[in-house]
Amino acid sequence: MCTPIRQYTGNIETLETKTKDLKAMANMNAEVNRNAFRYMQELFFNAIIGISIFVLLFGFAVLIKVLIG
Repeated sequence: MCTPIRQYTGNIETLETKTKDLKAMANMNAEVNRNAFRYMQELFFNAIIGISIFVLLFGFAVLIKVLIG
């Protein structure tokens, strides 16, 4: 079994509080990243839908122009 080179002589409660704070910060950052990724996905989807609708309308305009003369 490994023996520690030196022992921690500080306050254990402070260390636990710092660990909990770091975990909370990591969770908060992960949540922010998830929200940013969802927002980016939504923008990308809206851009694709917008372009598709534009192409569809343009295609109908060309079709009507060809049929009418």
